[in-house]
Amino acid sequence: MDKSPKIAIISFSPIHRDARVLRQVSYLSKHFSVTAIGYGQINSPNGSTQMWPIQPPLKGGVIRKASLLTLLLLGKVLPKWAYETWYWSQSHHQAALQLLLQSNASFIHANDWNTLPVAVKAAEQTGARVILDLHEYAPLEFESRRLWRLFYQPMVDYFLRRYTQQCAAFVTVNETIANRYTSEYGIQPITVMNVPKSEQLPDFRPTDPHHVRLVHHGGANRDRKLELMIQAIAQTSPCYSLHFMLIEINPGYIAELQALAEHLAPGRVFFHQTVPPAEIVSRLAEFDLGIYLLPFAHNFNNSVALPNKFFDFITAGLALCIGPSPEMVRLTEQYGFGIVASSFEPGEVAWVLNNLSIADIDRMKLKAIEARQILNADVELGKLVALYQKLWREA
Repeated sequence: MDKSPKIAIISFSPIHRDARVLRQVSYLSKHFSVTAIGYGQINSPNGSTQMWPIQPPLKGGVIRKASLLTLLLLGKVLPKWAYETWYWSQSHHQAALQLLLQSNASFIHANDWNTLPVAVKAAEQTGARVILDLHEYAPLEFESRRLWRLFYQPMVDYFLRRYTQQCAAFVTVNETIANRYTSEYGIQPITVMNVPKSEQLPDFRPTDPHHVRLVHHGGANRDRKLELMIQAIAQTSPCYSLHFMLIEINPGYIAELQALAEHLAPGRVFFHQTVPPAEIVSRLAEFDLGIYLLPFAHNFNNSVALPNKFFDFITAGLALCIGPSPEMVRLTEQYGFGIVASSFEPGEVAWVLNNLSIADIDRMKLKAIEARQILNADVELGKLVALYQKLWREA
């Protein structure tokens, strides 16, 4: 494939720790010239990627928050005027638009709904084609929060209905979410799962029967109820320990988890420093089971989640312990690399762990090593590369 086609990848996120976006940069840069636009800096893979940083938005003061609330309220009756006014008043949106216009890209890869208006506006002036990558079902992103449902959800819905008609293609993370977008918005995304790339796949490591180590990594977000894992480990055999590698999302939440761990399971819950995305698989391989409990009552995205960490555990060759999350259960039962608790209740999770033998854990580790031959970034990101090659041939 000729490297002359250019792709501008835009994401309003700290790209250096956004695993999905980093994989897009890595794989697409092998076939195209890539410009990445987002917060922060990244190292250029094989010298073929430019990183053009933009400043993240400032935290809103009282006046900014009041202005936003006013526009969201007006959006109920004047959606086009109110929502467009809010969007284009944001300095980081304007900065991104100018960079996209300068990029001279043939394609704009827009990550999530909030980059869509900028991508389409730039494409209207440059003739670029827009590919929208939807990391989850955006209209229900924070549906458990009443204020978000009342004020933000209508805005997300507006932008999707207003701008998706100008896109050339769509991508999302699993078939259930893709089908929901098709039924609600008439678009047909391809599925690219959040599977990591690891240059050196960890070998099988037998489990020490006296020290079985569970690990969980990711954002310390109260909505995810990480305390359930601490409550579960407190009810397990003393051979089990729980290890967190968390990024602070909600201020004070990690400290609350540390205090709870000291109270319920002293000496059995550990908090480790995070590592860059490129190092996460090798770090996880030091543990035995990846654990992920994500209660999803009244939350569509949680109910269909197939997150990065789920695949990180598999790639690291770990056994998995999960709750009854349908998409995760489907793959876990298909490949046999984990156990599924009947509910997210800590007692149920502890019960399945207490009934595991060391032989069970090692067998599931070997199943994970088998599964990663299929569930890997070469397969999944190959779909994205093929999509762009097809669009380029058509152009």
